[in-house]
Order: sequence, then C-alpha cells, then structure tokens
Amino acid sequence: SQSNTHNNDGNLWYRTEYELGSLPSPFVHDREDTCAQCTDESHSSTYVRWGHRDCPSGATKLYTGYAAGDYYKHGGSGFNTLCLHPQPSWFGGYDDGNQNGALLYGTEYEQTYGGDGTPHNHEAVCAVCMVKGTSYTQWGRYQCPAGKRQEYYGWVMAKHYTQSKSEYVCVDAARQTTSQSNIHNHDGNLWYRTEYELGSLPSPYVQNREATCAQCTDESHSSTYVRWGHRDCPSGATKLYTGYAAGDYYKHGGSGANTLCLHP
Repeated sequence: SQSNTHNNDGNLWYRTEYELGSLPSPFVHDREDTCAQCTDESHSSTYVRWGHRDCPSGATKLYTGYAAGDYYKHGGSGFNTLCLHPQPSWFGGYDDGNQNGALLYGTEYEQTYGGDGTPHNHEAVCAVCMVKGTSYTQWGRYQCPAGKRQEYYGWVMAKHYTQSKSEYVCVDAARQTTSQSNIHNHDGNLWYRTEYELGSLPSPYVQNREATCAQCTDESHSSTYVRWGHRDCPSGATKLYTGYAAGDYYKHGGSGANTLCLHP
C-alpha cells in the first residue's frame, strides 16, 4: 500500500529466462520461466529425489524433471536448485528476446577425480515425490534410523568451492541422467561431490572424504525443523539426532549457501 515509483533499490526481482544447452527443448531459449504452487490434501510432505527419475516404493511421483540452477560463473540469479517440470507452459506476457534478467541453466555432473562413478558432463535428472508423514534430509550419514523409511541415499553435491554459490543437495547414488543427456560440455549449473574439511569439524568425520546423505520419512510425524545452537529438542518435540552445524568456508565463493546439521 506504500509502494511508489522511486528507485530505492534494495532487493530486486527480475523474471527468469531459460538458457538452452544443458537444458533441452521443449524449453525455449530466452523465454521467461513460469511456476505454480500446488496442494495435494492426501499427502503431507514432498521432497525432490535429485539424480533419479523415479520415486521409491511408498512415495507417489508428481513428475520426472530437469535439475536446473544458475550458471557456475555468474554472481547473481538464484542459489537454489530447481526440479523443472518436463512440459513447460506459458501465459501472456512472455518475450523470446534476450532480456538477461535472471537466467536458468540445466545441471551437469562433474567428476572430482577419475573413476568416482559420476557421469561427467551429463545432465542430471530429478523426481518430485509425495509421502504421508514428514520427509527430511539426513546429512552426513546414508542409513536412516530404525523406524524411519529410507527413500534413497547418496552424495552431498554442490558447485565447486571456487565457483559461484549454489545449494547443497542430496543426490541419489545412482546419479541418473536425463533422457536427452549427452557428453557435450555445456556447463551451466555444476554438481561436484562435497568433502569434509576438519578443524571446526571434528572426527569422526574424515579429512577430504566425500560426504554422504539420506532422505528419510517418518509417517508418525508431520513436520521437522532444526534447532540451531542447541543440543536438545524442547518438550513436545522428538529428537532425531544432535549434530554439527556445517557450511562452506567464509572466504570461498562457491560450494553451498545453505547450512547443514550433520549427523554425528
């Protein structure tokens, strides 16, 4: 109600354009991306299975899509990774000209060393899954606790620490590729496996060893949260574990922007 036309700057919002290469058709180069917020009253939680085209038993698949994010050298756009619907649609007001506001690229796997099992330069697939109960990502341990259903397990991945900021995501160990993936180096958003660095992180973590993760579901609860800066959950909440707050190095431009609660 107090908006005006003065240029006060602050946080600025630009529409986001598709950039093809690591993204295939039917996305349209330089056309603005659309979105929708959807509700399913028969389920209580959703998650993305990064690096896999299917949802596991016990989960319902909404769609198989394309992992996408900003270009690895760009300083702006969004740091978060999106699972794009494979059938994009548009309403009025788009323009296929190169407006260069925010930009969206497909995601390529990058090997951190030869023979690490990563399909180098291939584009990553994803699946959006629905479950009953609450589903959460367990960082640093690939086995879910007793009584919790394991949706999948894999590797913590993000951009290289020297690149621009991205998001730590739990990528399925299978590291599957899209149906239109190829070996060409299109760049775009890039995924590398994530290594532990000791010092502020203690043992039993192992210096330079790659971090694992799991997606776990508890059907007896409806929500999870992290209590940062405290080792216990309050009365009325059930504790899953007490862990270590972890993130990227304060001087590094890349890796993930999000903070993780690592399993001890």
